[in-house]
Amino acid sequence: MILDDFLKKHELKEVFNTELKIEREKFIEKMKEISDISFKTKFSLIADNFLPEKIKYVGNFSRSFIELRERTFPFKRYKAESIIKLNLNSQNEILFIKTSIQGISYFRFILSALILSVLSLLCILLLFELAFLPILLIVLISYFYLFITFKNSKTNVQRIKKELSNYYKTIENELQ
Repeated sequence: MILDDFLKKHELKEVFNTELKIEREKFIEKMKEISDISFKTKFSLIADNFLPEKIKYVGNFSRSFIELRERTFPFKRYKAESIIKLNLNSQNEILFIKTSIQGISYFRFILSALILSVLSLLCILLLFELAFLPILLIVLISYFYLFITFKNSKTNVQRIKKELSNYYKTIENELQ
């Protein structure tokens, strides 16, 4: 998909594989310790404020697939929301985990592109009237809007990748 390639190229989507010598059920059990399994929809963000502090993620669990998002802490709603998906496969007592972290949702990305397109069209229309000050202002606003959104998403993806990698190693060390 073209959009996935763009996100990967700009480090807004990260996919990595991990092999652990652990049983699938034990891994899922350990992941449930730092996650809340009652998450069904994104509209229940208010419930995040009442979860215990050790809960870092909320999501859905199945035998071979885990879908998570970061818990939204109070006063941090401006933070970019990442989508985390884990595909689990096991062979010969080795668990293969394919982790996909997407820093920006497709909807938000398309909406950002649409806003940027409208602002660009407005700049072109203002250019015909030779009004350079509004053009400069629109260009600066759109640049900072995209820059801040992408920068926050990129940093968030790298942070989550590091956290999950460390947590995978911790789980493997605890259960051996």
